[in-house]
Amino acid sequence: MAKIILNPMFSEAEGNLGRIVLYKRNGVQCARKYVVPRNPDTHAQRSNRGTFAMAVKAWKNLSQDNKNEWKSKAQKKGKTGYNYFLSQYMKKSL
Repeated sequence: MAKIILNPMFSEAEGNLGRIVLYKRNGVQCARKYVVPRNPDTHAQRSNRGTFAMAVKAWKNLSQDNKNEWKSKAQKKGKTGYNYFLSQYMKKSL
Protein backbone atom coordinates (compact mmCIF):
# COMPACT_ATOMS: atom_id res chain seq x y z
CA MET A 1 0.00 0.00 0.00
CA ALA A 2 1.34 3.39 -0.96
CA LYS A 3 0.74 6.48 1.15
CA ILE A 4 -0.26 9.61 -0.77
CA ILE A 5 0.48 13.20 0.24
CA LEU A 6 -1.82 15.55 -1.61
CA ASN A 7 -1.34 19.17 -2.53
CA PRO A 8 -2.97 21.20 0.31
CA MET A 9 -5.49 22.41 -2.25
CA PHE A 10 -7.08 18.91 -2.24
CA SER A 11 -8.39 17.15 0.86
CA GLU A 12 -8.79 13.65 -0.59
CA ALA A 13 -8.92 11.57 -3.76
CA GLU A 14 -11.01 8.45 -4.36
CA GLY A 15 -11.63 6.22 -7.33
CA ASN A 16 -9.51 4.79 -10.09
CA LEU A 17 -6.65 6.38 -11.95
CA GLY A 18 -5.90 3.87 -14.69
CA ARG A 19 -4.95 0.67 -12.85
CA ILE A 20 -4.36 2.50 -9.54
CA VAL A 21 -7.12 2.62 -6.91
CA LEU A 22 -7.14 5.69 -4.64
CA TYR A 23 -8.86 5.49 -1.26
CA LYS A 24 -8.74 6.76 2.31
CA ARG A 25 -8.17 4.44 5.29
CA ASN A 26 -8.23 5.70 8.88
CA GLY A 27 -7.77 9.24 7.61
CA VAL A 28 -4.71 8.37 5.52
CA GLN A 29 -4.81 8.78 1.74
CA CYS A 30 -3.68 5.50 0.09
CA ALA A 31 -3.22 3.93 -3.33
CA ARG A 32 -2.94 0.34 -4.54
CA LYS A 33 -2.88 -1.59 -7.79
CA TYR A 34 -6.29 -2.72 -9.07
CA VAL A 35 -6.74 -6.48 -8.80
CA VAL A 36 -9.49 -8.31 -10.71
CA PRO A 37 -11.53 -10.12 -8.05
CA ARG A 38 -11.72 -13.91 -8.25
CA ASN A 39 -15.25 -15.33 -8.10
CA PRO A 40 -15.48 -19.13 -7.94
CA ASP A 41 -19.20 -18.77 -6.95
CA THR A 42 -19.31 -21.85 -4.73
CA HIS A 43 -22.11 -22.75 -2.32
CA ALA A 44 -19.83 -21.92 0.62
CA GLN A 45 -18.98 -18.52 -0.86
CA ARG A 46 -22.66 -17.67 -1.45
CA SER A 47 -23.41 -18.67 2.14
CA ASN A 48 -20.54 -16.54 3.43
CA ARG A 49 -21.74 -13.55 1.38
CA GLY A 50 -25.21 -13.94 2.87
CA THR A 51 -23.78 -13.94 6.39
CA PHE A 52 -21.67 -10.90 5.52
CA ALA A 53 -24.77 -9.07 4.25
CA MET A 54 -26.53 -9.83 7.56
CA ALA A 55 -23.49 -8.51 9.46
CA VAL A 56 -23.57 -5.23 7.51
CA LYS A 57 -27.31 -4.90 8.15
CA ALA A 58 -26.76 -5.58 11.87
CA TRP A 59 -24.10 -2.82 11.99
CA LYS A 60 -26.45 -0.36 10.28
CA ASN A 61 -29.17 -1.15 12.84
CA LEU A 62 -26.91 -0.49 15.86
CA SER A 63 -27.47 2.67 17.86
CA GLN A 64 -24.76 5.33 17.71
CA ASP A 65 -23.83 4.49 21.33
CA ASN A 66 -23.27 0.82 20.40
CA LYS A 67 -21.22 1.84 17.36
CA ASN A 68 -19.09 4.06 19.58
CA GLU A 69 -18.49 1.13 21.94
CA TRP A 70 -17.29 -1.01 19.02
CA LYS A 71 -15.08 1.85 17.84
CA SER A 72 -13.38 2.15 21.22
CA LYS A 73 -12.82 -1.63 21.41
CA ALA A 74 -11.45 -1.62 17.87
CA GLN A 75 -8.97 1.21 18.47
CA LYS A 76 -7.07 -1.03 20.90
CA LYS A 77 -6.65 -3.52 18.07
CA GLY A 78 -5.79 -0.97 15.38
CA LYS A 79 -9.06 -1.53 13.50
CA THR A 80 -12.17 0.47 12.73
CA GLY A 81 -15.31 -0.23 14.73
CA TYR A 82 -17.08 -1.35 11.57
CA ASN A 83 -14.38 -3.87 10.61
CA TYR A 84 -14.05 -5.20 14.15
CA PHE A 85 -17.83 -5.66 14.45
CA LEU A 86 -18.02 -7.47 11.11
CA SER A 87 -15.11 -9.78 11.97
CA GLN A 88 -16.66 -10.71 15.32
CA TYR A 89 -20.08 -11.25 13.73
CA MET A 90 -18.59 -13.51 11.06
CA LYS A 91 -16.58 -15.52 13.62
CA LYS A 92 -19.68 -16.13 15.73
CA SER A 93 -21.59 -17.27 12.65
CA LEU A 94 -19.13 -20.04 11.73
